[in-house]
Amino acid sequence: MKRQLRTFGLISLCLLVSAGIWYVLDASEEKTNEPAAETGEETLWKADRKDVALAEVENENGGFCITWEDDGAVLEGAKGLPLNEEAVDAVRRSASLIKSQKEIPNGEDRLSEFGLDEPKSRVRIKDKKGKEVEFSAGDPAPEQEAGRRYVRLDNKVYLVEQSVVEVFEKRTEDFLSVQVTPAYEEASQNVLVTKVTLHRAGEDGEEEPLVLVYSDSQELAGYQVNSYELISPVMYPAAANTPEEFLPSFFDITADGIKAIRPDEQETAVCGLDVPYVNAEVCYENADGETKTFELDVSRPDEEGNVFLRLGGRDMIYLCDAGRIPWLEKRMGDLISHEILSPDIRTLKQLTVRKNGEEVSTVNLHNAGKNDAEITYGNKKIRPSDFQNFYYGLISLTADEVLLEQTEDTSRMEPVAEVVFEYENKEKDQVVYYQEAVWQLYAVLNDSERGFRLSASAVEAVLSDWERLLSGEEIKTRY
Repeated sequence: MKRQLRTFGLISLCLLVSAGIWYVLDASEEKTNEPAAETGEETLWKADRKDVALAEVENENGGFCITWEDDGAVLEGAKGLPLNEEAVDAVRRSASLIKSQKEIPNGEDRLSEFGLDEPKSRVRIKDKKGKEVEFSAGDPAPEQEAGRRYVRLDNKVYLVEQSVVEVFEKRTEDFLSVQVTPAYEEASQNVLVTKVTLHRAGEDGEEEPLVLVYSDSQELAGYQVNSYELISPVMYPAAANTPEEFLPSFFDITADGIKAIRPDEQETAVCGLDVPYVNAEVCYENADGETKTFELDVSRPDEEGNVFLRLGGRDMIYLCDAGRIPWLEKRMGDLISHEILSPDIRTLKQLTVRKNGEEVSTVNLHNAGKNDAEITYGNKKIRPSDFQNFYYGLISLTADEVLLEQTEDTSRMEPVAEVVFEYENKEKDQVVYYQEAVWQLYAVLNDSERGFRLSASAVEAVLSDWERLLSGEEIKTRY
């Protein structure tokens, strides 16, 4: 009897364990809801990448069609527009090899479970030999198969790597280049900008254009330095940092995306480009010395700080962060030079300085800025390098404020110093410095041409260097 009871208990225990295992497995299957799958990698489509001739896609974003010909890729609906070669190559790479990670048994009968009754994309690939394949992509696989997608091909359902499928979810615009303006460097050489014109739409109509032109080039401390000047709305030298900070900002502009391809009048107006906020025209010489020009229309920044761009000759509207266009709000006052006067040293014949209460002192120059330069003060020779270092300190004097017309009455101001530049062509420029406040001077160019406010200590340092130069002391560079 005892033996029978033990046998019965053992059988009951086994039944309970089996029931528990069955319950756990059933609950797990219900929780994951993952269909059974046949393991094993299988090649569904293969072609040499260079032989892929067509990728035609319909998807929720509108799809795209790319064909590859002997002279490169052609994007349907975007002929003549620059392509994003990396994005195009990614399609060709995915279109050359499609592998299954698993096959889903009886998947054809359960398409809705995998999002394949209404696919996210439908793809047709064709190679140069005439072979082709069609497939559709559905939902992402569950968490256990993260990074994979359900794909239907030849009436079967497979799991395919997401990275292969996701390129077929793009739209036509995603295959266009977002580089708007040309590169600033060509073959490791900067382009030479010769002219920039900014037309701005003001509150009361179009403002007078701001025009900046290349004026000269000279060697300074072993470097070639380009000079620019404004010719509109005033004639005035441009700031010294113009070649390094302002001009390069017109090049290498990259947008965040593309708003429209071949926009109509309504789309153009909605983007604020029917009457651009700013129109920029840039003329330059490339590394081969060829003259090039491009125009760029920019809309007024919106509340989120974005602008729309349109490059002349390119029938496309870009979306861009306004922060990438630092010249958008530049005005004349931001571009004019704050140096008092900065003539090229090679044009000088004499430099005269008169300090208040002291005698006039004049330095004579011959071939200044050249290897055979001769600099004399009376019968004394001055080392050309010392004069050059002094001179660049003088012309680097920077004003805190530039007045395009002299507006201050200097009759009650005490003169501090006068500097006269006499040139080889016998023309002259004169700058007179007046004490306006304790630490501030007011400088006047050519009697009444324009005025400046600047630091008194900066002028004192230059005048001190002048005395040291005349006494034969070494003048070290300050620039």
